Amino acid sequence: LFGGIDDAYFTGNLTWIPLSAQSYWQIKVDRYITMYGRPIACPYGCQAIVDSGTSMLAGPGLGVGNIHYEMGTTRSSGGLHKVSCRFIHLLPDIVFVIAGTQFPLPPKAYIRQLEDGSCASGFEAYALPTATDELWVLGDIFLHC
Repeated sequence: LFGGIDDAYFTGNLTWIPLSAQSYWQIKVDRYITMYGRPIACPYGCQAIVDSGTSMLAGPGLGVGNIHYEMGTTRSSGGLHKVSCRFIHLLPDIVFVIAGTQFPLPPKAYIRQLEDGSCASGFEAYALPTATDELWVLGDIFLHC
């Protein structure tokens, strides 16, 4: 919808977040990303691009590696980070703090069930050429919550 907001397409409160760069829908993640209430990534704040054209949550290798470690994932031969579907209910929310607001991402959002019935992380690591190498891409997994 251009030029307005249609309440029929979301529930909850709408949070306005200022752009930190106008080249993309780029925003600042305030302090860090937490898991189990502890900082897990983005320890000094970082930048993120909100992108409806990306299905996953992508970020720097170190931060995503920390998240995968805490999830207890194992890397498959195909490069996916798999987790036991039986233990999804034990995983915590992963919380992004943006513009002073906490955005919790529940396990049902960041764990994907694959066609073969197994489960995999919705986070992927990659390097982007930035000065700090701390740029995250918040795709559909984030936007749907």
